[in-house]
Amino acid sequence: YRRGVYLLLGGVLLLPYVLLGIAFTQLLLSDSPRALSLLLVGLATVVACAPAFLGATRALETAAARTLLEVDLSDPVGDPPALETRLRSALWFGVHLASGGVVMLALLLALPMAVAFVAAQFGPGAEALAGFEFGPLDEDDTVWWSLIGLAMLIGLAYAVAGLGRLAAIMAPVLLGPSPAERIAALEAEADHLVERNRLARELHDTIGHALTVTTLQAAAAGAVVDSDPEFVRPALRAGEGPGR
Repeated sequence: YRRGVYLLLGGVLLLPYVLLGIAFTQLLLSDSPRALSLLLVGLATVVACAPAFLGATRALETAAARTLLEVDLSDPVGDPPALETRLRSALWFGVHLASGGVVMLALLLALPMAVAFVAAQFGPGAEALAGFEFGPLDEDDTVWWSLIGLAMLIGLAYAVAGLGRLAAIMAPVLLGPSPAERIAALEAEADHLVERNRLARELHDTIGHALTVTTLQAAAAGAVVDSDPEFVRPALRAGEGPGR
């Protein structure tokens, strides 16, 4: 279900591109000046392709794939992304839109037809098959049409599941970190560990020094508590300070 939703998101993102393509096709077929039409088409193409190469697009695709495809993807590393990373994410964006468009088109075509075929078996959708013929089948073969409708639904479900599985396999390849990003991540982790070790060492030395002073002052106060009571009070205060 989640993978199907992810594929359908690609189809939703494809809709503006389809509408833009239809609009500019009509513009090119109209009587508008050819040079101006080509200039507008070129500018629109550049603007339409730009989102595929943006780092924000990769971040959104990574978050969606991690949530809906349930694949283990790390957050993008490096700003701005390398050229190889931009190309891989742009390819993934295009594949997402294309596969989503195929799934949405199949859903819009197969689902109503399958429902009509199945409903025809029980009467309500019989008028939808009036005069319909395909090969040896005609409007009277409602049982066969119902079986074909069920087969279409099952085939569509398996197709979506297969595409979703393929997307889950390919997402780490195209959205995952490049070798340079992996090296950068390892270097950042190494720097973090070095800093953590330095802080731990300083904390250990500071606490160790404080405990040593406190222990020595307490031991000295305990040794002279009877013979030199005047020494005990400042010794305990001297040990209290580092302890606090």
